[in-house]
Amino acid sequence: MKISIFFCNTNSGTRQVIIRMAQFQQETLPIKYMGLPLITKRLSKQDCAPLIERILARANSWVSKSFSYAGRLQLIKSTLASMQVLWCSSFMLSTSVIKECERTLRRFLWGGSGNVVK
Repeated sequence: MKISIFFCNTNSGTRQVIIRMAQFQQETLPIKYMGLPLITKRLSKQDCAPLIERILARANSWVSKSFSYAGRLQLIKSTLASMQVLWCSSFMLSTSVIKECERTLRRFLWGGSGNVVK
C-alpha cells in the first residue's frame, strides 16, 4: 500500500520529522486521483485536455450510423455527459473547455463522429 504526503508552506526540518515518524512517502503535485488531476491552481485548457480526449475517444469508438437518434442521445446522457459532469463537480471548467465538450457531443448526436462535422 502506497501512502503519500504533500506539504505546503512547511520547512524542511518539520517535513523530515513528519516523514520519519509517519513513514510516508513525500510526493509533489500535480498528480491524478481517481482520474482527476490534483493541482493547486486553476485548471487551464491544457489541464483539461485528458477530459476532451477521453470524450472524443469514446465518441469515435462508437459507430454512430448504427445507432438511432434516440440511441445516440441515450449514449450521450449516460456516458459522455457524465464524464463532463464528474469534472464539473470537482472543478470550475473554463468556457472554452465546456464549449469543446458540448461541440463533440453535438457532432456525435447528429450522426458524425466526435471530431468530424457531418
